[in-house]
Amino acid sequence: MSTIMDFTTPAVIRPELLDRTYNSFSKNLKKIDLKQCRLFINIDPFPENVNRKNVVNVAKKYFKEVHFHYGKTGNFTAACNWIWSNADTDFIFHLEDDWELTHQISIQDILKYFDKYPKLLQVPLRAYNYPYRTVALSPGVMHRRLYKAVAGNLIENKNPESQMRGEKFGIKMPAKSLKIPNRGLVIAYPEKIKSVVVKDLGRRWMRKSKYRKSKGSKPNFISWVKI
Repeated sequence: MSTIMDFTTPAVIRPELLDRTYNSFSKNLKKIDLKQCRLFINIDPFPENVNRKNVVNVAKKYFKEVHFHYGKTGNFTAACNWIWSNADTDFIFHLEDDWELTHQISIQDILKYFDKYPKLLQVPLRAYNYPYRTVALSPGVMHRRLYKAVAGNLIENKNPESQMRGEKFGIKMPAKSLKIPNRGLVIAYPEKIKSVVVKDLGRRWMRKSKYRKSKGSKPNFISWVKI
């Protein structure tokens, strides 16, 4: 039996890249059929001179039901607030628009971690060769306890990933910050450090494009800026 859960995607207008992303997950993420799942996608207004409907049309190729929102300005954090506020399943698959799943993986193998560790918040797919001790917004499964704790509560002039990391991660949170229950319970899949299973497509796109991350670094990133 296929698992059904909501998918969430913060995106910009890169339909070809999005198609590559969804195609790889449609083929390689097993025991789940995207055509039976809902997608919540926020599409920010750049690059210029590309119709955002092209992104929606790509999404509709892969998902049963597509709920989209056109961001008024480019804001990664506002996008996360919107998609997570609207998703509504016990688990969601968070998938940005510029990743490729390079290995076949069963969604059931990921969900087994939540059965084994009842307080677990997130299982990100391993994208890097280092221990995962923090919340990561690379592709992966989030429990409702995590995504609903932050949905609509993220400060929109600060990077969402940075806000979701707390003192137990070695990063001091802002004053009166988000109340995330059982902070710190994150396990990367696969746990073996050298078993990278997703590839970041966005870095190559950025090198070839006229856009760079705002404020110069990932911890401060909330939007793309044209150079």
